[in-house]
Amino acid sequence: MLSKLVAYSHKAAFSPVPSTWIDAIGSTGQKTTTLAPANATQPIHTKRMHDVFATQIQLTCKLATDQTCRFPYVSSRGAKYIMITHEKDYNTILTGCLANRTAAELTRTYTAIYTYLTLRGLKLRLQIMDNECPEKLQKFMRNTIIAYQLVPPNYHRHNPAEKAIGT
Repeated sequence: MLSKLVAYSHKAAFSPVPSTWIDAIGSTGQKTTTLAPANATQPIHTKRMHDVFATQIQLTCKLATDQTCRFPYVSSRGAKYIMITHEKDYNTILTGCLANRTAAELTRTYTAIYTYLTLRGLKLRLQIMDNECPEKLQKFMRNTIIAYQLVPPNYHRHNPAEKAIGT
């Protein structure tokens, strides 16, 4: 069994010579670095390295929303449309059901999604929306200090929620 595993690993690595394997693995299987002065011919000592690289990222707090077209069937709860939201930082797709596309219904669904995200610690800064944004929803975003962008008509590739609808 071990010989088959070794043969598979050897072929998977494009058949390197044994010295390449030994250099890559080392005697203990850990990465080692040899430290030596610039003018020395022999290394002074070998130090084991366990490198961990981490970077700090700045959250964009960007949310994109879009509504689907009317579905051919009404759900058991009376929903005919779905609001799709895509949150960029956590790559999250959230949905909300809409009975119709009135301003009150859009604002109710958006408020529910906004509350869900803020209760989990996300403070939205930018909202990307379709060109259909009722005044009531714009007023809600101004009151909660969220900047918003309206995507021009027939220019859907700037709205990440459009891609989320396809997934």
